[in-house]
Amino acid sequence: MKKIISLSLILMMMFSMVGCNDNKLEAKDNEMEVNEMKRENIEYRLSTIAVHNMLIKGDGSLWTWGDNAQGQLGDGTEESKYVPVKIMKHVVEVAGGFTHSMAIKSDGSLWTWGRNAEGQLGDERGYGEHKEPLKIMDDVEAIAAGGAHSMAIKSDGSLWTWGWNESGELGDGTTNNTNEPVKIMEDVKAVAAGLSYSMAIKKDGSLWGWGRNDYGQLGDGTNEDKREPVKIMDDVIKVSASGLVHSMAIKSDGSLWGWGINEYGELGDGTNEDKNTPVKIMDDVVEVAAGHGHNIAIKSDGSLWAWGLNEYGSLGDRTNEDRNKPVKIMDNVVEVAAGSGHSMAIKSDGSLWTWGGNMSGERGDETKEYRNKPVKIMDNVFEN
Repeated sequence: MKKIISLSLILMMMFSMVGCNDNKLEAKDNEMEVNEMKRENIEYRLSTIAVHNMLIKGDGSLWTWGDNAQGQLGDGTEESKYVPVKIMKHVVEVAGGFTHSMAIKSDGSLWTWGRNAEGQLGDERGYGEHKEPLKIMDDVEAIAAGGAHSMAIKSDGSLWTWGWNESGELGDGTTNNTNEPVKIMEDVKAVAAGLSYSMAIKKDGSLWGWGRNDYGQLGDGTNEDKREPVKIMDDVIKVSASGLVHSMAIKSDGSLWGWGINEYGELGDGTNEDKNTPVKIMDDVVEVAAGHGHNIAIKSDGSLWAWGLNEYGSLGDRTNEDRNKPVKIMDNVVEVAAGSGHSMAIKSDGSLWTWGGNMSGERGDETKEYRNKPVKIMDNVFEN
């Protein structure tokens, strides 16, 4: 039954980071740091959580494609797009929810668009849908979009949330929806949002989670929902919670950890057993993206690895077999994103590749064909 969740749930709900070995370890750490610096110095971003995608090119232009039933592409229509279309300029960060989108411009202003029935756009004037970008607030540095809720970190490190709150995913101690941003905590440097739950990394490297927890996706050792932030682990530099009910985190030593549902091997630990505490998956990881039942990760050497649900070819390994351990897909990758049955990657030469499901044109190749191997969509992503 759960296989249906990867695509149909979005439609049903209608709603998106010692001796002689010391020198070797130090060299490995340096390699990861250099790799990370190279990635951060290039202004490009990918984002997807459902069946619409967002891409920031090197010139700061934002491009979107895929499902557009709620105006989530931001082009003023509700027509799905099978190739990328340009939406706005001067964009530095993006986040895609199930049927809403968010973008930060270079001046720190936050813009949102798409479905708003649960208040996920943060429009204090009401709950109306917006098919084009709407300015919400200023002084924003980082964002995350969940199923129908949103998160933003301001330049002072304060975290603000709004939207759907049935499971406590806003973290304000209630289960009341709100269309106005609410301050949750201080000293936050990164956020991630899943289906009705949220994760935040504080400046001291501690990871906190709250909201829905029926599969242990918060990683706190329980399966009970939390209406306020609870501490999960320390020494975390990146977290991804875009998967429906599982999470991934990278620690400062490059180790990758996962927890939550594991029916299709999405945790990558060689089992299919759910985990409500973090388990170590692999080392030397610099980037990870959690999709709806699958994950993709970049190692420090630029190699791309994937595991989990593969019914639609979302792993890109030329099969449709689920994998409960990481398998290598391609090399020279610098950025990734995972959605509902599909995946995306940018290679070091600036080419964009997609694979997997394609029900609404989310692969961006002008077709509705599913592909179980990477297909090049565009070049020159880095160019200004």
